[in-house]
Amino acid sequence: MAEKLNALKDQLRGLEAGLAEALSTQLKKESECKLTSESISNATATNEQLRGLLLDQRARRDDFANVISHQLQAIEALEANVDVMGKKNLDEAIMWYNKFLGFRVVAGEGVKFVFSKVDMQSPDDEYSFCIKVNKDEYSLIQCTPLLKDTEELVKDLNCTNDLFKFVRIMRARFQAAAIKVFCSKDVGTPLHFADLVHKFVELQGF
Repeated sequence: MAEKLNALKDQLRGLEAGLAEALSTQLKKESECKLTSESISNATATNEQLRGLLLDQRARRDDFANVISHQLQAIEALEANVDVMGKKNLDEAIMWYNKFLGFRVVAGEGVKFVFSKVDMQSPDDEYSFCIKVNKDEYSLIQCTPLLKDTEELVKDLNCTNDLFKFVRIMRARFQAAAIKVFCSKDVGTPLHFADLVHKFVELQGF
């Protein structure tokens, strides 16, 4: 009888040990499940946060795209208006120069600038020069009549790229040359060409 009781006690202890082990295993699994669940919840929250940020970025991108599109349309409209007004102003300026200064431009091997109304004694006489552009560099290939010191003018033109100033100075020098010829014929005394040019440049505001 005592042996059976001891056997039952041993069996009970074994069952208690097994139950304890089973409970421990269950607790571990529940803990792991809880951690996994928390990780899934955190991951889900992070995904939702990232999704919200992505949607916000897309909305901002669309807003920026709309703003840029409107700005481009406004710029295109402004440029079109400027082109129209610029062409109109350019045409009016060319007509004015042609009418009052006898100025015109002729295309050919280079760009030829022709002036009349330079010599008030002979307003129909033409004075001209031709420039050519090669690899963004200007060169003077023809000048009628010949003028002195044009090399320095061309050098300055290549430095400043101010073609309008160059054209005005060339016309002023043509005027100075015409006055020199007229005064030489009229008085019979040669004048200093450099002084005439300097005076005309001052009068023209260069």
